[in-house]
Amino acid sequence: MKKCNQCGTLLDDNAKFCPQCGAQQSFEPTNENSLNASATAYNNQQANTYTPEQTNTFSPQQNNYNNGAMAENNIPLQPDYKSTSQNQFDAQQNFNAASQNQYDMPAASNQLLKKLPIIIFATMAAFIVCIGALACVFHKTFTNMYYKTFSSPASYYEHVEKANTHTLTSIFSKSYATGLEQLKQDTITQNVSYKLTLGSGMQTLLQALPMSGFSGLKDVSITGTTQQKGNDCESVAQLNINDVPFLTANTYLNYNTKEEYIQIPEINESYINLSKLLEEGSGENMDILFDFYKDTANKMPSAKDVETLSNRYIDLAIESHGTVKKSSANVKIGKNSKKLTVLTVTYEAEQAKDFIEALKKNVQDDKELKNIFEKVSKGSYSKFLKKVEEIDASDISTNGNSIKMMVYVDNNGNIVGRKFTLHSESNGDYSPLYYVTLQNGNTFHYSCTITPSADDTTEVISITGEGTRKKNIENSTYTLGVSQSIVDQSKMNTSYITDPSNLIIMEVKEFDLAASVKDGSSSGTFTFYTKAVPMLGLYKLKCVVNNKSVTDTNVEMSLLANQETLCTLTLQTDMKAKKINTIPANNANIMDMTDENFQYDYLADFDIETFLEEKLEKAGITIDSSTLQNFSYAINNVLNPYSMSSYDSYDDYDFDDYKLDDYTIDDDSIKIED
Repeated sequence: MKKCNQCGTLLDDNAKFCPQCGAQQSFEPTNENSLNASATAYNNQQANTYTPEQTNTFSPQQNNYNNGAMAENNIPLQPDYKSTSQNQFDAQQNFNAASQNQYDMPAASNQLLKKLPIIIFATMAAFIVCIGALACVFHKTFTNMYYKTFSSPASYYEHVEKANTHTLTSIFSKSYATGLEQLKQDTITQNVSYKLTLGSGMQTLLQALPMSGFSGLKDVSITGTTQQKGNDCESVAQLNINDVPFLTANTYLNYNTKEEYIQIPEINESYINLSKLLEEGSGENMDILFDFYKDTANKMPSAKDVETLSNRYIDLAIESHGTVKKSSANVKIGKNSKKLTVLTVTYEAEQAKDFIEALKKNVQDDKELKNIFEKVSKGSYSKFLKKVEEIDASDISTNGNSIKMMVYVDNNGNIVGRKFTLHSESNGDYSPLYYVTLQNGNTFHYSCTITPSADDTTEVISITGEGTRKKNIENSTYTLGVSQSIVDQSKMNTSYITDPSNLIIMEVKEFDLAASVKDGSSSGTFTFYTKAVPMLGLYKLKCVVNNKSVTDTNVEMSLLANQETLCTLTLQTDMKAKKINTIPANNANIMDMTDENFQYDYLADFDIETFLEEKLEKAGITIDSSTLQNFSYAINNVLNPYSMSSYDSYDDYDFDDYKLDDYTIDDDSIKIED
């Protein structure tokens, strides 16, 4: 029992409120049974002892008056002691549960100990996965470090050389696969456009040339569409001047029947049959050409075969090396220097002989190579094998001649340079080629030296470059220079060349290296100019490349003078479908080009001068009569070399009177035999 903390009435130990005055009591936790019993006793007592007179004794501190609501006779409603007790009871249960958890801690610790091996295993697995991921990212670096540290110089050289060359063959095979995929399509369509646009400066220059009365030329373009489906290959080519159609050529070729036709509708609606002429002129080679294009995709080797065979014979050449020595050197280009591993490989005459013999044996036993040759043409492998067998390794001189190659390797195993040295007993050492690239962070420097002649080592061609490569985007400048001795020995007028070390300069901006390697697409700007000839210092050739793929290209080449565009040549290709029809109709008039009267009949109704005048007028080009006649005369000589305008037919010529056998050349004079 306990007393009320306000009025002193005796209360049960677990009572929360005083039944006499209603004051809230301090809470002392007890066991669950006592709490339940006390709650029951309290509720019973409260129900039996409540009287209206007790209302005036309630403490003003109570919060359970139901917002001051009053019952009848102004008697306040009694607080819900039962509800309040239940809340306190729930709190007591939570407290008991928390206390029980404290007593259960040893059991939880035991469960944790049981799970500890699983936790350790999961942690180790995550660590191994992280290490594996890092190893994949830095695989080349780790592998290079292992070979460099633990293998012999020869093994390290073979590893580095194969890793680098296999990367190159992989890049090539991807581009090859893209092109081959286009050939495998049932219908191949390609659009090509060449357009030369003249700037205002070039138009002014043309007007100043000795062609009076010629003006208004703004652009010239040639557009073409080629479509191949099955054995049929059709194409349309069109010449446009100032975007006005000028001449059209429709051609049709059938790979099966070996028939080819051409039509120029502006000159004559008839078709020209070229079949006999092509076959007679090319013979067996034409048959091979037709057979090859008839089923090109099936005759070409797969990209995988190309990569496999390339790596096979490259590896054979790499493994045929001589002695290998490993060293290190600080290589310097300008102010940039870097420590590189140097692998010096010596090829003696004996290694060359061994390589040739190994090559011959591999070619003879290579079934994959044989299948590729036989797919292209039956019997071609036998011809190839015969040529290989004719190679005689004994012809290689052994009188002290050797080739020494120095391979420069960075810490990641990348070959960044080479130097070749030829040694002979008569001329000593001679280095025809040396190149190296140094990269520190995003900055790189490049240097290449070519010495064309062993007799005069002062003749040098040099290429230097520097710039940045950030996220595979290159911005750089390259300079091609030659030594003064090369200029002096050339047959050109060298008085205009004042600085041969800056013969050609190329600036590269925003060139995407990664895209060109990945899928053949490329983008960037390339600008060429010279400092060697002062009079050309104002001119630049600017090339803007925006190729979405190998088959979808867009290239613009502009000639600049003081940053002003003189003219621009635009090349565009794409594989968009465009329906064309160049097959001669059943009722079409077809002329045989091998017919001796063909040329006259074809051009009989064609007035060159009138044709030019009408077309140029439509294009908005002004030309005077004398210039027009000169153009007409030149075109007439191309189309009509026998001046047929003066004769009705070839029958007017007696070719027997003019045989080449009748002419002899004697002392720079021509004599006609009687």
